[in-house]
Amino acid sequence: MPRLVRIACAFAATTSLCKAQNLAQYVLPNMGDSNGGNTFPGVSLPFGVVKLGPDLYTGSDSYSGYQPTGNFIGFSLLHESGTGGAPKYGVVAQMPVPGTINNPLVDLGVNRSKADEPRLGYYKSSLSNGITVEMSATNRAGMLKYEFPAGQGASNVVVDVSHVLSSYRGQGLGQSYLGGNISVTTTDASVRYQGSGSYDNGWNRAPKWTVFFCGYFDQPATFKTFLGKDATGITLVDYDGSSSQGSQARLGAVFTFNATSVTSRVGVSFISSEQACTNGAFQNHDDRHIQRD
Repeated sequence: MPRLVRIACAFAATTSLCKAQNLAQYVLPNMGDSNGGNTFPGVSLPFGVVKLGPDLYTGSDSYSGYQPTGNFIGFSLLHESGTGGAPKYGVVAQMPVPGTINNPLVDLGVNRSKADEPRLGYYKSSLSNGITVEMSATNRAGMLKYEFPAGQGASNVVVDVSHVLSSYRGQGLGQSYLGGNISVTTTDASVRYQGSGSYDNGWNRAPKWTVFFCGYFDQPATFKTFLGKDATGITLVDYDGSSSQGSQARLGAVFTFNATSVTSRVGVSFISSEQACTNGAFQNHDDRHIQRD
């Protein structure tokens, strides 16, 4: 945009000249996300609760969830931007996985096939197993669209309530999962899950806090809930068709779809799971789609 046009828009934003300018093309969501900047490149609204984006594992701290290298270990709704010291949040997560899942508590991480694609209000990750994840967000809800490759078996989405961004610096600032619950409801056309997770510590050395969540899928699914032996390990105690789990040990659910295209809407709340369901349904209407531009 010419300099004189920028000046004119600054003082007369309602003119037809300024309205004709697509200013979104000048937004760089990934500015400062690497080399110590630690900014969050995913999707969010100004002052929105939800910051939806990828969480990556490299063996070093992923402060905002994002790193330019490493393995995807989930896509979560709560992040911070620009902090140092230690990661915070990285909770209310989903992870797409193809094929058969014998143990959802093991490392399900997978690398990139190409660089992530951030745009204003839109984010796309391409996994090395052929899955793509497109994301968008409102104030208190996020939307994830999964495309699974054909010929790799079932399409699964894992919801691990114990998922949290870890710290590896040895400064006593690592977050801890303290327990949670999840319940699943199915209909002929879709499936819904809701619950809560409690955590502590992190960069602000926080005492115990709880976030509530409620997720919807647009496709019918079968499911299994799972329960671990403890809060950090990978030993399974239960992995069956029970509709709910609640414990201080790791827990969650695996949703299995016949479709290769699956869209999920997830609401969050710091008040109740019912409020999270309202946020997920009201702020992400069924006819709302993820737009690239």
